Formats: sequence, structure tokens, C-alpha cells
Amino acid sequence: MAGFATSGWAQDDHVDDHSDDGEYHVPLFPSAGHEHRQGFVRIINHDDHHGEAHIRAVDDTGHEADEVTLTIEENATVHFNSDDLEDGGTAAEEKGLAGRTGPPMGGDWRLVITSSLDIEVLAYIRHVDGFLTSMTDTTPYSGRRYRVAVFNPGSNPNQVSHLRLINPGHEQAVVEIVGVDDAGTSPGDTVEVTVDEGEAVTLSAADLEDGSADFDGALGNGTGKWQLHVTSSEPIMVMSLMESTQTNQLTNLSTAPMTEFETAREVFDADISQPIVQSRCINCHIEGGASGHTPLVFVNSETDHHEEHNFGEFKDYLADSDHGDHDHDHEDEPAAVILDKIQGNRSHGGGEQVPADSEDFGSMERFLAILEDEVAGEGHDDDSGDHGDG
Repeated sequence: MAGFATSGWAQDDHVDDHSDDGEYHVPLFPSAGHEHRQGFVRIINHDDHHGEAHIRAVDDTGHEADEVTLTIEENATVHFNSDDLEDGGTAAEEKGLAGRTGPPMGGDWRLVITSSLDIEVLAYIRHVDGFLTSMTDTTPYSGRRYRVAVFNPGSNPNQVSHLRLINPGHEQAVVEIVGVDDAGTSPGDTVEVTVDEGEAVTLSAADLEDGSADFDGALGNGTGKWQLHVTSSEPIMVMSLMESTQTNQLTNLSTAPMTEFETAREVFDADISQPIVQSRCINCHIEGGASGHTPLVFVNSETDHHEEHNFGEFKDYLADSDHGDHDHDHEDEPAAVILDKIQGNRSHGGGEQVPADSEDFGSMERFLAILEDEVAGEGHDDDSGDHGDG
């Protein structure tokens, strides 16, 4: 796949003279100061005329360096590495580079490359022995849900998995991570991480399993390897990386087939409608019931199309910013209010209905997270894919 680009990442809307050019992203480009590896980018010009590509380097703290310009001849292919980008000099000039970024303020780089040319951007890491590994791809995604197909457990000290979360936008992203082990279970809690605008965060498998003061939740101790289901309040880029502690080589395991993500309606019909709504909520949240005056009013299973109606109640509640509910704290997200109330909090008249450590509570968390994503993404159905061809 070529450097992923263009319409899917319009939120990284740096205003300059190249705003109408094609945009290509390199999600990981090691700094020149890295002891074991070097960033290496290959750009192919498919046009019959020469031109320029403009390179913006943003480090993991969100600091953006001075722009570097690359001149490319017709039908030519050019390369540059971390030293060329940061230091400039004669070697960089001979490759067509003008300008330099200097070192990052923290962590590694991501690159945003714009050009009016028909170019192909390929990103690699070159290790000290010359071995190359591709860093072009990120995980497949649909809307604001991302699929990590393989992620080593924290108990493997030789091949250590890292999850890289990149926020290229201008709003803080709240990212939720659910781990599914090889037995098909999620033994721990959902991990919630915040990634500030422009920043990148990298978490090891041990971090995610054991928890950290830097984020909420912990995946726990699973069986075998993990799949990770990642959702975000803002569009992000996600990478699954594996590092050998014996050779210091890093490989990119983000590439995976694009599969259908389960929909909120599918989760509702399978795991919410009968075990939660019909078995518990319906006792009060029904017309004429003790909670018939609230924004969530359901119908019983004897009513035609009851699943459609009751699903719509949840969807409307999440979509409506003014619920008219005197118990609702408008500072909180609607999904958080629901999850609190079913635990018996917020003066919930029905008391505890779904304990926080129960399987049903986990199903409710998953359902609301997916529904939030669908509600937020309505009108953006075309924003899905695998960050592939640019």
C-alpha cells in the first residue's frame, strides 16, 4: 500500500500554500538520535514532470519542526533518512532536500508529506545491520473503531508488543482499548487513554495488562495473544508494533484484512435487549411506570418491532445533548450516565441493576461505546478503510 493519505485525514488541516495538494502520512519515523534504528522514506514520482514535496515533521510531543522541501525529477524515485531530515547538509542537498528539522523535542517523528505530484510514499525502518521493516501501514479501521489483529502478551520479554496511538487532529482524543485473548474472553477492564492534540502515545503490552498511573483500566492476564478493539472520540492512527529485545529490530504488525465490525444494533439484539432491557429496565422504564417520565422509555417484548424501538431510545439519548432529565449531569457523557445509573449510582430509583463486575455490564459498555461511535460518525460513512492507497 502507498502512503495513506488525502480525504481520511482532513483534520490535520495545516494551513499553507499546499492546501490543495495530496497529503501522505508516515506514522513512525525514528529520530536520528536512535541508537538501533533509522527512519527511511522512499518517494516515487509517477508524473512526467518534476516538482516538489513538502515535509512537515511532528514529534511525539506534538511539536512541529520547520518545513523541509524535497525536489523530485520526472518519473524519479528519491530516498531520505533521519539524518538527512534532521541535519541537512551536503548529503541531504544531493538528495533534493532543502532545509532541516533539527532533533525532536521528545520521542520520534511522524511525517505529513504534501505534493501536487502523483507520488507514492513508502516508509521503512533501517536497522544497524541494514535490515528494513515497513512502517507504511496502520491498522484497518471503520469510522473511529480500529482493529489490532495480533498483539503479544506482556509475559513475552523477547518480542515485546507496543501500541502506538497518534492524534493528528486539533482536539484531545479519548481512546478506549478492549483486549480479547485467544480464548475469546476479556479478563480485565477497558483501558481508557487520552492523547492530546498532535501527540503520539506508545504503550507496551505490560502497560496495558497491568495498568498505569497514566491511564485508567487494565486488560488483565489473558490466554495466549491478544486482539485489541480500539475506539476513539476523535480520528486517530493506530499501529501494532513488535520489538525484539534480543536484536533491537522493530516490525509493524498493523496490516490485517479489513473485516466487518459488529454494529451497535447487532450487540443490542444479541446481548442487551433480552438480558438487560426486557429483564430489568422494563420494570420501571415503561409508559406508566416509575420511570416513564424519563428520556428512556421502552416497550415490552410483546410489542411488534420492540427491538427497533428500544434501540432507538438509546440512540436518541446518546444523540441528544439536552435530555430534559433532572438527574442528568450535563457535564458528563450520556453513556457514562447510563453506566452509572445501572450500577445504582446517581440516585437511580431502581437501585443496582447491573453490577460493574458482571458480564452484562461489560456488554453494556461495549454496546454504548459502539453506539457512541456510530452516532458521532453519522454523515461520515465514507471515512473507513485501512489508510491504504494515497
